[in-house]
Amino acid sequence: MNRRKYPRAVLSALVLSLFASAVMLVSPAASGQKGDRVTQELSQVLTSFETVTLDPADVLRSVREEGAVTLQTARGPFDLVVEPFDVRSDDYRAVAASGNGVMTELPRTPSNSWRGHVRGQDDTFVRLYLDGQKVQGLIITPEGTFFVEPARDLSAAAGGKDFVFYSSSDVKPTDASCEEVTLGGKVAKEAARAAVVAPTPEELFAPKLTTRIATEADFEFYQLNGSNEAATNNDILNIMTQVDGIYDAQFGVRINVVFQRTWTTNTDPYTLTNASNALEQLADNYDATFGTGTPPARDLTHMFTGKDLDGTTIGIAYTGALCDFPDAAYGISESRHTGLTATQRVTLTAHEIGHNFGASHTGPGGPNDPPTQIPGCDTASGASIMQPAVTSSTAFCQFSRDEINSHLTGNTCLARITQAGCPVSSFSITPTSKFFTQVGGTGTVNLTATAGCNWGVAEGAPWLTFSAEAGAGSANLSYTVAANNGTDGPRRAFVDIAGKQLAISQQASPACAATATQIAFGQTVNGTLATTDCTTGQPGRLTAFEDIYTFTARAGQNVRISLSTAGTPGIDTYLYLFGPDGTLVAENDDIVLGTNTNSRIPVNGFLSLPQTGIYTIAATTFDNNTTGSYTLQLTDNSANTSVAFSTSAYTVSEGTGAGGLGVDGTGFRVVTVTRSGDTTGTATVDYATADGTATRLKDYQQTLGTLVFGPGQTTKTFTVFVPDDAFSEGAETVSLALSNPVGAVLGAIPTATLTINSNDGASGPSPVRAASFDNAFFVRQQYLDFLNREPDTSGFGFWQGNITECGADEGCKEVKRINVSAAFFLSIEFQNTGYLVERTYKAAYGDATSPNVAGTVPVIRLNEFLPDTQRIGQGVIVGATGWEQALEANKQAYAVEFVLRQRFLSAFPLTMTAAQFVDKLVQNAGITLTTAERDAFIAQLNSTPDAAAGRAAVLRAVAENQQLVDNEKRRAFVLMQYYGYLRRNPDDAPEPTLNFAGWKFWLDKLNQFNGDPIAAEMVKAFLSSDEYIQRFGN
Repeated sequence: MNRRKYPRAVLSALVLSLFASAVMLVSPAASGQKGDRVTQELSQVLTSFETVTLDPADVLRSVREEGAVTLQTARGPFDLVVEPFDVRSDDYRAVAASGNGVMTELPRTPSNSWRGHVRGQDDTFVRLYLDGQKVQGLIITPEGTFFVEPARDLSAAAGGKDFVFYSSSDVKPTDASCEEVTLGGKVAKEAARAAVVAPTPEELFAPKLTTRIATEADFEFYQLNGSNEAATNNDILNIMTQVDGIYDAQFGVRINVVFQRTWTTNTDPYTLTNASNALEQLADNYDATFGTGTPPARDLTHMFTGKDLDGTTIGIAYTGALCDFPDAAYGISESRHTGLTATQRVTLTAHEIGHNFGASHTGPGGPNDPPTQIPGCDTASGASIMQPAVTSSTAFCQFSRDEINSHLTGNTCLARITQAGCPVSSFSITPTSKFFTQVGGTGTVNLTATAGCNWGVAEGAPWLTFSAEAGAGSANLSYTVAANNGTDGPRRAFVDIAGKQLAISQQASPACAATATQIAFGQTVNGTLATTDCTTGQPGRLTAFEDIYTFTARAGQNVRISLSTAGTPGIDTYLYLFGPDGTLVAENDDIVLGTNTNSRIPVNGFLSLPQTGIYTIAATTFDNNTTGSYTLQLTDNSANTSVAFSTSAYTVSEGTGAGGLGVDGTGFRVVTVTRSGDTTGTATVDYATADGTATRLKDYQQTLGTLVFGPGQTTKTFTVFVPDDAFSEGAETVSLALSNPVGAVLGAIPTATLTINSNDGASGPSPVRAASFDNAFFVRQQYLDFLNREPDTSGFGFWQGNITECGADEGCKEVKRINVSAAFFLSIEFQNTGYLVERTYKAAYGDATSPNVAGTVPVIRLNEFLPDTQRIGQGVIVGATGWEQALEANKQAYAVEFVLRQRFLSAFPLTMTAAQFVDKLVQNAGITLTTAERDAFIAQLNSTPDAAAGRAAVLRAVAENQQLVDNEKRRAFVLMQYYGYLRRNPDDAPEPTLNFAGWKFWLDKLNQFNGDPIAAEMVKAFLSSDEYIQRFGN
């Protein structure tokens, strides 16, 4: 994260009253005044210090009367302006617990805490504890953190008016350490990250967050405080007051003590001294100890123990438990450990609460710590509060700040402390989310706020920088997202702006994206996480290794993703699922929280996917830098739902209904497919006709496609058309089949038979033979052959009229028939359906070749052309109300579906760069782009978060490029003669040469006549061919 400066003065104090100037001066004690023994004992814990003499009662009287005190030190005067302060909440309670579980309410004692700042320096924080007998506190300044405490806390020889003043860097190291525990005994092992800078007080939450904390004092801690309830609670409140100052200064987070319980007998429920076991005992028993009563409402519980924890451990806490895992939001401080200064007692508790807030250890020390020191976080940096061994530093290094900010910005469980007239609800931001591709970029968020209402910006992503971190009133905030050009996978960060969440997501780095593996439903993959893998870049596990998998799915499809550990000892798995637009859809740690090392999305049942596209699975671990084996499984709810034909037998009669158009049962049959079982998700199934005793070349229109059942839908249909031929035939059959179900299984009737009944008593002449030409039949057949639908009434009449206006002029009628037929290829409807499909295949896959045929031939085949053309043309009748909108929606959906097909993904893998993708499409299409056009396509891909949507848009743009439209028109025109009139591929039987020689002949002839099909007599030749005429009669 980059360092950012901003004027802290704009973050106004919550209590604004300031007192008059100081009147009391405290001078340093003369050297040797207290004797060598005091100096020797202080020197055991401090490298440098000043002893001062003061009267605690006089200090308390002064601040009460004047609101200020000045400390004269060798570092210069500290003119402290302070005001009364209470770290306890308004609903605070305190109880004393006896061995029989009886809890006695304790009175709320007066607060002994004061807060403020160094006069003239609003970016300083002061917390003091003054009870007339003790002066203790901390002063946080940009130059360092300083402490004052009773000298007799460190030296038995010191008197009641002897105090010591020192800086955080003056405290000698101790071997007392913290044991960091994650949920269920998990251990974070955060590794070093380069370019970490020293912290500065910035990025504060505003309105400020408040954390409600319940404290627990065991019997031993009570004994160490003179077996006095008030003294015990005040000791804890003194620590919490200074911890509040640390978090307030660096995060804009306030500490509120809401409940205190002190155990006054040695029968408290806390008996264990192993740190991990003691923490588990606290978490397991705390709520239960209230019996039939109600435990306090709180965000965290922190226990102060007087026991000597095993080994060198003096503190322990669950990492990242705040908000995410309330049942594990616990920590322990061995606050009275021998040799700790008052400063270290404070930093110990601040350290453990830091774990609850999501911070991990920043240096090596034990088996659960990072192997190397994180730069900028060691003792020498002055920002070492999260080092594994307790220090006197009150500063969080930037790495720890990032961790805590990331955790807090990603949650909304904490309350806010707001200015009068400035509730969180008065702030709003637009937009609330933004996605960036690998290259990063800049963004802007609009903040709307009441004039004078202060706000702050807080985030913890090292790859995200805001231009302003604080202000008042409305503002437009700009930010920069760095390029993801390392090893991070897809990543996401939350930004807290005035209490509102902005989610920023970014695409995986090129290096990581290149490692993605495609996975299919029903597939199980065995993998291994290694140090050479991608890293997550996610808050809380920045350096956890991960493997990336992708799968394609439709909106509403129900899925389940399972990740389980393999091997011994097993890794603790963690799952992320990212949507097509790059946003995080779901994540999971444990199937059973805290007691399981396997992950599943969702934990129970199935997840309904929000949109159609390419999804990304990140298989990783809860812990950073962990390697090991795993098993990943992707499933859907197909076993719980089935698709089938509504019946095994359908019938249809040749002929037409009134007006010469087909109706269901005569001229066409609507075939029904039903879905049963769990219908909450999306399911698809392919359908197809196949020859039985009937043939697709003559007896029925070949029909292929995919049915899509949306959530809740139980019925879908498709239509099989039947020409009204002139053959007298017995009943003929067409086979109907369902296949390739997704999100379902084939039901009881996966196949069916359509029986065609002839309406001719005797065979007659073909209705398209000149001598017996039937205009109505001919026009209807053009609609069926080229547009895959029954004619609309107006179009049906119009095209017939074009022919009948010739009267008895046979020459005129022949020309009109040719013109009418050619017009269907040239129609708006076909150009935007069938011809667009042909160009899409050309752009995607280039050209094919045919044996003994010079040059190239179209790559598309009839069984590809028919379902795709029917898909785009579904519900489209040019001229009807809303046809443009229907066509556009179909085009968009078709393009997305096309780029999600496995054939396309194999030809254009997701690892391709935007430039490679564009260049290959252009090469296949055989067109030339200007530099500006090419750059625009590349930019479009790079700026579109949804890979499928971006690819679909560019593919469609190339397919609709006017160069391609012009260049491919004649080739497609000839191809459609075969697909439309003959209902076969150019190289299918009965083609004599079984290659594209016939197609090439007509293409050459069409080119010879400059593309004029009339002059080339191409349409005339196909209409008068025996193969076409004999489709319908003799």
